[in-house]
Order: sequence, then structure tokens, then C-alpha cells
Amino acid sequence: MKDEHVQTIAMCCPKLESFCLNGCKNIYGTTFEELLRRCNKLTTLLLRYTPIRDNCFDTGLWAQTNLEEIDISACLIRLLTQIKTFRYLNLSYCGIGRAVTDSVLIAMTSYGSSANLEMLDIRWSMNITPQVLREFLKSCPNLKCLGIYQSSHINCCAMAELLDCVPKLEILEFGAFGKASISESFLFPNLVRHCPELKALSLINFLSLNPYTDGQLFGRLLSGCTRLERINLCEPDPTLTSLIGSIRVTTKAKITQRWQCVLPAPDVTLDAVMNQFNYLL
Repeated sequence: MKDEHVQTIAMCCPKLESFCLNGCKNIYGTTFEELLRRCNKLTTLLLRYTPIRDNCFDTGLWAQTNLEEIDISACLIRLLTQIKTFRYLNLSYCGIGRAVTDSVLIAMTSYGSSANLEMLDIRWSMNITPQVLREFLKSCPNLKCLGIYQSSHINCCAMAELLDCVPKLEILEFGAFGKASISESFLFPNLVRHCPELKALSLINFLSLNPYTDGQLFGRLLSGCTRLERINLCEPDPTLTSLIGSIRVTTKAKITQRWQCVLPAPDVTLDAVMNQFNYLL
């Protein structure tokens, strides 16, 4: 797939709603202006691991699109701040972890690009600070899914303090910069206090330093978040694995140990359509 093929598809498919170019190594975005001009029904654009260039976002047509879901994770680009219709925004490892900065979040907040966000993935974004992220999350009143991992300034204590900004949170995938202890912060108590809609929690690189206290915290989380369906442990320390084995789960929530992202995929994709057909069959 090359840029000229994108142009051909745009010319032949003006009613295109979803376009997945993930992993296309010859897509630089030189014909995106034609795509935006001809395909005004486009709502989902997936560009993960493509070598797109910054200048493909210079056109003012981006501000006029109806894009709701975009994945530009792991792309070396200048981020978009002019689109106000985003619901799904995957920026994981964008610019090798250096593209998502405080200035980007401030610009998105000022322009109103975050007002409709429901899913935000900023894992491997190493340069954001808790203060700016807090103001950004305040500008996302509809946020339901959040991924934060390997952000050097966002430790467990900082994450715990941010939770009052996301009262509608349903899915959280979180890991600090290095290993973290369950009882070193108010992460679990604040999840119970501020996130009553929580359904799935993924903890990355956690350990247990105080089995008795940590066991109590797990129990309170499981009983306090009544909608919780799953706690996933990614690369847990053996101390945490041992603790989990001793916990008696008396709720419907499952505790799993998988290296698997719990954040949702975009809604408007071929996979989603096929799944619907399979369900009907």
C-alpha cells in the first residue's frame, strides 16, 4: 500500500467511514488531503506504525473532518490539536515516547479537542507531568478508558490524585516508571472513592511489600467497586502473584495474569463489523 493507492481509494470510495493503514511502511500521508476532501463520512483512521510526516497535517481540512477515532501510536509526527470530534485517541509510544508533551495537552485543552474523548491511550508518553495531565483530564468529562504506563512523572501517588478527575472511568490500564507497590499510595482507595463505574483494571509491574495490608486493599477494591469485572496483572512480581493466590474472591470480578491490553479497540473497524455478523449468525 502506497500513498497513490490511498488517493485511488478516496476517489473510488467517497462513502468510506473507516480506513486502517496500520503497519503500512510506504504511507507518508502525501495524499491525505485528497482523502479528507473526498471522504467526508470518514470517522475512523488508524495509522499505527506508519512513517507519516508532519506536513501531512498542515492542511486546514483536518479541522473540518468528522474523525472520531484515530490511532497514531508509534508515529513520528506533530500531533493534531485542531480536531474537536475525537472520541478515541491512541497516542501510545507516539514519537518514540517523546511526542506527547505538556504543550500538546495544553494546546488540546485550549482548543477543546478533548471535550468528546471517551478513550485515551498515552502509555509510553514519558514527558507529561501530573499538573498538566490533571487539567487535561478535567477537560475530558466523558472519559471512560485511560491508559498510562512508563510516564516518568506519573507514579502511583500521582495517579491516585488524578482519579477524582475521571468519575466516569470504566477501564484503567496503569503502570508506573518501574515497579510499584500496592500499598505505597491511595490508588486503590481512590478508585473505590472516585470511580464507581470501574469495570476493568490492569496493573503493570506491581509488587506486594506488605501482604496483610495489600490483601485488605484488594478486598476493599473488590467489594467497593461493585461493577468491577476484571483485574489483570501484567508482569506481576512473585510477591504479588503469591498474594493473589491467597485471596478469596467473593465477587464476580476475575483476577487474570496476562500480558494483554485491556483498553478497547476502535468501534468502527472491519473486525467490529465481522463480529456483528458472527453474532447474528
